[in-house]
Amino acid sequence: MGSKFFGNKSEQPSKKKDKRKSSNSNVKRQSSVKKSGRGR
Repeated sequence: MGSKFFGNKSEQPSKKKDKRKSSNSNVKRQSSVKKSGRGR
């Protein structure tokens, strides 16, 4: 039971971190594209 709980707890933060990383990457990419478009 303890192992199951630990695994679940570990999975949640991992998912949150993944979502945050994806969002950050998207924002950075969008910013880059916008800047590139403006420069052109």
